[in-house]
Amino acid sequence: MLSAEKPAAALRRFVRYYVQVTNHFPTQAFIRPVPARTGIALDFMLGDLYEAEVQIGDQSRNETVHSVALIGVQGFRRVQLAMHGRVDEFVILFQPGGLSGLFPVPSDILTNQHFDGRAVLGGSVEELRCRLGESRSFAERIRLADEYLMPRVPHGADSGVIAAARQLHDHRGCLAISGLAQMAALSLRQFERRFIAEVGMSPKLYARVARSSSRNQNASAGPAMDRRRARAGISRPDAHGARLSAVVRFNSVGSRATFGYDRLT
Repeated sequence: MLSAEKPAAALRRFVRYYVQVTNHFPTQAFIRPVPARTGIALDFMLGDLYEAEVQIGDQSRNETVHSVALIGVQGFRRVQLAMHGRVDEFVILFQPGGLSGLFPVPSDILTNQHFDGRAVLGGSVEELRCRLGESRSFAERIRLADEYLMPRVPHGADSGVIAAARQLHDHRGCLAISGLAQMAALSLRQFERRFIAEVGMSPKLYARVARSSSRNQNASAGPAMDRRRARAGISRPDAHGARLSAVVRFNSVGSRATFGYDRLT
């Protein structure tokens, strides 16, 4: 089951969605490639820890996922997850610049990387993970996450670059970069440098990933997708949980499939 909800109004400049993923794969692993995506994610593993295959150049390595994983923006597909056992995840998906607005962590150092969130953000995230794990209600977990993040909300407005990145995301990557630079009152070169530093990838790559996510979302719509969601136990979002889609594939071998919250990023 996959569900998504928006945070409290005061956090929406920083957090795009809260997502909960629950399922059970007692025998065969559920294979989930992680595509390129424009959002930084803080992923709390509340069930069994599973394996990830990470591509590094021409080589790959297998590792166990962190119980609190901080995942930067991804310019390409570099990780494949093998989910097994009891899957229970609570994910905070950040807006462009959202993580850096709430924590003193530059976005660009996270790009195409993943880290132990406790090592980067401190022990308070482990305390939050424990509290999230004690609650089985998605609504209760949302309340706990809101309470954790709200005291970190800074005063002041977003930078022109962050405002431009959100415009680019909201328009699914279909805006002229030169026009966004003008909106931010920067030259094109200055805008590109600042965009990489504040968002984590170049504006052109960000737009390309946003367009790809939008195409995948549109391709997964329709009655046939509804039937696949039902078979996989994936729910549609309600009126409060905006665009959410999942792609599920089964091959002749068995339960090899992909699905995820990546369409939200």
